[in-house]
Amino acid sequence: AEAVEVMGVGGGLLGLVSAIELAVALVVLALGAGGAFHAFALILAVALGGWACGAYFTRRKAWTRTRLDMTDDLVERILGHRTRLAQEAPDRWHEGEEQQLEQYFARSVAVDRAATALALLPRGWLLVGMVTLVPAFTSGQTSTAALAVGLGGTLAAWRAFEKLAQSAAQLVSAA
Repeated sequence: AEAVEVMGVGGGLLGLVSAIELAVALVVLALGAGGAFHAFALILAVALGGWACGAYFTRRKAWTRTRLDMTDDLVERILGHRTRLAQEAPDRWHEGEEQQLEQYFARSVAVDRAATALALLPRGWLLVGMVTLVPAFTSGQTSTAALAVGLGGTLAAWRAFEKLAQSAAQLVSAA
């Protein structure tokens, strides 16, 4: 119970800090060299991050349910082992086990893919944020200060996305 509490509170606070940092980064990006386009890219990245968090939660919940169902089934089979030996034909002793394992494997792969998408979110933003600054950098019309503000906003959002991914992992584990 203590571990769940620590993950829930820690993940919640980390998520709150991440949300505040993303809001600040949004303002900074709007004032930087990329302007409104850079800020819009961050809004899209935040929406993608929300989708990734939701997908991770949904898939992790289904994976956990499958794992618990398999455990319940195993316990029932162990408790009824003597009865099964006496009443059930030997060729039916392992019926359904392979399907359970296939379902568990498929759900494990889905959870891993969602976790990978969540973990790649900060790096993806960093790439998008830098690419968004390229036109301002190559034009030669943008001041060094505006470029520095855009770069600083991109890096601030990158750190916020890292915290968001950690927060999501902790909150989903607590849930």
